[in-house]
Amino acid sequence: MTTKLRAASFQDGAVTATKIAAEAVTNAKLAGSIATAKLVQGSSFLTSMPAGSIIQIQHVKTNTKTTTTSSTMGDVTNLTLSFTPNFASSTLKITAYVAFKNQRTSANYAGGSYHIVHDGTHVDATPAEYEHFNQFHGGSVTEANNYSRSAKVGFVAASNTNARTIKVQIRSYSSSSVSINWASSFYSFIVVEEIKG
Repeated sequence: MTTKLRAASFQDGAVTATKIAAEAVTNAKLAGSIATAKLVQGSSFLTSMPAGSIIQIQHVKTNTKTTTTSSTMGDVTNLTLSFTPNFASSTLKITAYVAFKNQRTSANYAGGSYHIVHDGTHVDATPAEYEHFNQFHGGSVTEANNYSRSAKVGFVAASNTNARTIKVQIRSYSSSSVSINWASSFYSFIVVEEIKG
């Protein structure tokens, strides 16, 4: 006959680490999720982390092509994510890595720009349309192309623990053809890190 002991049979603190045989608590016995409240520091596990600790990281990756000739900022397809901070006091570090191309077939220059949008507001001042720009001189140049890998980083106060949308937008300079991910071999990313305040 097997005798089962109930948790109520043990006094608080009676089962110490020295009373548990080495390797008795196996991975199989810990299968499934463990509630935060059952961890050593209980529900204070995250709140006890020092300021500057990374609480969580989320990212989105896409090789979908987005092209525009508009001078108005527009969303980049699939370069959007929903992020929910754990703490209102956190800072969000938002990084955009994009495969950028600007092209113009009727002139010797081409340009465009992109920016990060957090919860409906651009993270920095909206960049000039010609932030990414190239121009060729000499001879009879009638087409301009430029491919580049570009990165932008912004820091935003979380302010609350509501879900918010983070995305990248692009626009063109002087009717240039501006693209993110010109071909499927190019990938672009958004990475969001929550930093404890």
